[in-house]
Amino acid sequence: MANLDWPRVNARLRAAVGQEVGVADLFLPAGAPSEAAARIAGEELREAMAADNTANPYLLDVCLPVDVPKRIDMLLGAVFRPKVVRRPLH
Repeated sequence: MANLDWPRVNARLRAAVGQEVGVADLFLPAGAPSEAAARIAGEELREAMAADNTANPYLLDVCLPVDVPKRIDMLLGAVFRPKVVRRPLH
């Protein structure tokens, strides 16, 4: 159960029973950066990627090799570059 984010679980439970939680960062989507300036809404991303300039954001989609055959769609202009990244198991 080491993979569980216990402070987040605790905050969700407190919110579910009507207690004050007070920590908005606990409810960010998994993997979202905690700095507000680093987050971007889907609509903002779409507009930024449609703009014709060199300051466009990069969108990196990472998946496990086992999931590659399941890929059925891609963003317009996306490039698929499969690469195996090996990391040591601990």
